[in-house]
Amino acid sequence: MKLLLLFLAGTLGAVISWNASADPEVQHELATVSMPVQTVSVSRSQIQPTETFSGFARGIRHADISPKVSGSVIALLKEPGDSVQSGDLLAILDGNELIAGNQSASLSLSAALTSLDRMEKYTKQQVDAAETALSKTKDDRKRGIATDKDVRVAEDAVRTAKKLRDTENAQAAASVAALQGSETISRAALENRFVRAPFSGIVATKQTSVGSFASPNSVLYSLVSPNDIEIPVSVPIRLAASIQKGSSVSILPEHSNQSIDGEVFSIAPVANPSTGETIAIIRLLAHDDPSSTIFPGQYASVELPTEPSRDTLLIPDSALIRQYGETFVFTVTDSKTHKQPVVAGNQYGDSREILNGLDISDTVITEGLHSLQEGMSVYAVHHE
Repeated sequence: MKLLLLFLAGTLGAVISWNASADPEVQHELATVSMPVQTVSVSRSQIQPTETFSGFARGIRHADISPKVSGSVIALLKEPGDSVQSGDLLAILDGNELIAGNQSASLSLSAALTSLDRMEKYTKQQVDAAETALSKTKDDRKRGIATDKDVRVAEDAVRTAKKLRDTENAQAAASVAALQGSETISRAALENRFVRAPFSGIVATKQTSVGSFASPNSVLYSLVSPNDIEIPVSVPIRLAASIQKGSSVSILPEHSNQSIDGEVFSIAPVANPSTGETIAIIRLLAHDDPSSTIFPGQYASVELPTEPSRDTLLIPDSALIRQYGETFVFTVTDSKTHKQPVVAGNQYGDSREILNGLDISDTVITEGLHSLQEGMSVYAVHHE
């Protein structure tokens, strides 16, 4: 039906155009022929000016996983793509030397503890014996068989015994403390041969193999958090002041036709002097739709609001005619066409902003435009 109407409109338009130089009476008769058209009322709508930028997605939490100790890799328990929880075991290193070191540290600590116990008992006995001798000497002085000098000598013996006790016990306790530290370190090193996930996420890469030698400078795995994604995009510094933190944005991953909601997390207050651009960080909003996702490393486009939203006049872009440097539309008044010059602004989807030339009370023709002329009779077969 729509094609038939357009055909009729084109045919009638061609006839009228052909008769432009014909007899005035014929022109009058043709001008009374009413053509079917589709029309739309000019409306005022809220628009949000945006500009599109691009960048690569990355995990907010991402890490290269390295062992804290050196050794041969004897087990790799995860593969790329595997989900892991914080604390899950990823890899195991050979622990023979670590086990031997821990056993040696444990034996040395045990021996030192035994020595400390013996030392404490021995020095206590020495102090007890000196104090007993002092007490007997004091009793002998009361009976007249010991002198004050004998008491002073006995008191010196007690002080010497206590000093020796404190010194020997302190040295033994210090030795125990040092060995306890060594045993703790060796036990931690023994535990560190078990490499665990520092946070929940997905294994992105595995960068070693069983049998390889690993050290704290080696990378075993790379881990990312897929639910915490951000996209850094380069933005011209002229727009930096108009991009507000927390503003809603639309994210379109490459090779996808489904956009994802996001927001401006931050915008750097400095510009790259060589490019005149700064970095805006876009973060995805939480969602429950598994299809609305983007992977770390995936390329994506981001629509950033660059101006405050505003009301403006919008018409279908198909209603505009551009000829010989002139932009105009055909409006309908009292069932007659009128060629109306307009000033067009930005395009928003299938609509075009009109800056000047139309009012919200106007009716604009949207189909069969190139067959129209000023003053033709028309009637609407479809109106929005």
